[in-house]
Amino acid sequence: MCRTLCLDFDAKPATGGEPAVLSDVHTTTGLLHAAGASWIRDRSPSGGRHVYVPLREPVPFHVARELVEALAIACPTLDPSPHRSIISGCIRTPGSVHRAGGHQQLEMGLEDAVAVATHRNGQDAFDRLWEELSEHRAMVRAHRYEEAEPDGVVSADASGPVAVSGRTMSTEMLRTATDGTWNHTRYASASEARQAVLVNAAGSGLGLVDIQARILNGVWPGLAQFYSRYSPTHRQAALRRDWVEAQRFATQSPVRKSNTSQPSTQGGPSISASQQVRTWLNALKVVDTRMGSDRNSLTKRLLLRAVAEACMKTGDVVVAFGVRALAVAIGSDASTVSRHLRELVQDPEPLLALIQKGHGTEADTYRLVVPDHLEQAAAARSWRPGKIHALRPVFRSLGMPEALVFEALEMLGTSVPVKTLVQESGLSRTAVNDALNVLASWRLCTGSAGLWSLSPTASDANLEALAEQLGVLEQVSQQVARYRAERAVWHSWLAARAAAQSAGYIDDLGHASLLWELVEPPPDPWESTLVPG
Repeated sequence: MCRTLCLDFDAKPATGGEPAVLSDVHTTTGLLHAAGASWIRDRSPSGGRHVYVPLREPVPFHVARELVEALAIACPTLDPSPHRSIISGCIRTPGSVHRAGGHQQLEMGLEDAVAVATHRNGQDAFDRLWEELSEHRAMVRAHRYEEAEPDGVVSADASGPVAVSGRTMSTEMLRTATDGTWNHTRYASASEARQAVLVNAAGSGLGLVDIQARILNGVWPGLAQFYSRYSPTHRQAALRRDWVEAQRFATQSPVRKSNTSQPSTQGGPSISASQQVRTWLNALKVVDTRMGSDRNSLTKRLLLRAVAEACMKTGDVVVAFGVRALAVAIGSDASTVSRHLRELVQDPEPLLALIQKGHGTEADTYRLVVPDHLEQAAAARSWRPGKIHALRPVFRSLGMPEALVFEALEMLGTSVPVKTLVQESGLSRTAVNDALNVLASWRLCTGSAGLWSLSPTASDANLEALAEQLGVLEQVSQQVARYRAERAVWHSWLAARAAAQSAGYIDDLGHASLLWELVEPPPDPWESTLVPG
């Protein structure tokens, strides 16, 4: 839920610099004034401006996102990024240190700012602003639907909170539908979690077309990612099949409960996919420190973590993520990832198995494998707690050894000597000492009396802020943009070849088999996205 609209106006030369920012801020504050809203405003040393609109009643993530994206159409210097992800996105608040030097400075009195933050804006002001931007919101939705909808899918108004006949979906299920996270103590697998969302939606009175629309227009990316394990041509059928089961279950249940275990659509053993991934991580831990500490070995170690992260995101031990997505996750390039994946699969006792070669726009499909000789050791270990990370963006700059030492400190969770970090990371004593010095210089770890631990400031938010300070986030954005352009070229080539074959100009596309190996799925709304973090 969003409790404050954070409007970030960037003074970039490409959008007109500070004069354009001032014009857009004037337009925005005029709209806020007309809606009866109050706001807080600050200025950055670079000439940018921030406008904060505190809300008394929080609004759903997708509602805030649509409003900010609509406002960004009217105000080109407004960067909607802070509202485009439910789990990330940051903005410097008044008083924060700026990377260019200086601080964010309030453009109003402190007492006035405190009053706005304390009293906040009522729902009536938000509703007036929402209505004022109706035309721009329609443009936002049109942009999301710029690709034709599949047959049988009609648009539904998914702009506001889910409510039908006075009934609403539970907060927990809306969160799962939006960001793909779920309570693992209630739902053992992704298939159970997605079925719980559908049962809850059915019990709230939504129809299949409503679900389809929320997936296709980006309102429910979390639910969409649960279907990324299916090929694009089978996702609608899978959704319809699950929906029939959800309706049956909702109809038979006398009371709609969001925390009732739902029927699994996958069957199989009782151990969940997330538990299987964590058992696999135990197996990886056994051999991880023996894989070596040269650059190629470190890259492979991080690549295996990236595949595990992808599996956790999709809720399955089988995953079809393209080499470009994995390259972004570990700060490498697609050709290097492709080469290392081949080598990992060809290992005498592999941790990965290639179960299906990619074809056209479909990526290679891999399965996590626990070799026979590691099964007992993996089962004997406790499951690794916390989130799985490939290579967090900041370590593109700080280094891979630093990432592994940071990971070891994070997992151990207490003060430890260098000897323990050498054992946990598989790095040499010299490499560990060098990594600790780098981490300490950025206040990510502290050492005393020969013992080392993470510093209290070594949070995910601070890691992201440091990544921005070091210019890494811009590098990631550039890499993503480059790969997106490469995908477009590749898809265009595929379309041209298909058209030529259909017209009879080409009888066989077998000579292009090498290219099929390098392809990954297109960035459609159903696809789960592997974000470095």
